[in-house]
Amino acid sequence: MSIHDMPEGMKSEFLAAFRAEFGFGEMTATANDDAAAMLKAAAWAWQASREAVQVSDISLEVAALMQRIDDEERGQALLAEAFVRESGRASISALQRHFKIAYGSACRLMDRLVADGVVSAIDSEGRRQVLPKVAP
Repeated sequence: MSIHDMPEGMKSEFLAAFRAEFGFGEMTATANDDAAAMLKAAAWAWQASREAVQVSDISLEVAALMQRIDDEERGQALLAEAFVRESGRASISALQRHFKIAYGSACRLMDRLVADGVVSAIDSEGRRQVLPKVAP
């Protein structure tokens, strides 16, 4: 993201922090190349620090909830893998019927199976194949 892509409020906040950090007076659009290079570096550092602050703002309760959800999804993926390998049926509707879940949940589960290498991506005929199990 360049400074020109930033929303106006974010841009003014960034420029104020940049001026304070590097001791510049008023920044203008005709800043020289050295200042522009420093500005890019500072923009990257500012973005990284904003992301770090956002991650550290997560409370322990929210982090525990996110971990619980991830564990549940991992458990569902293992059950789905067992079902798909046993039945040989690699379809969203099969997951819906077997687990009695909504279409969106079945899609997310199928996406997870594809990402884990259990099921192939959809082919030109709209079908998926159960992939052979790879030994670790």
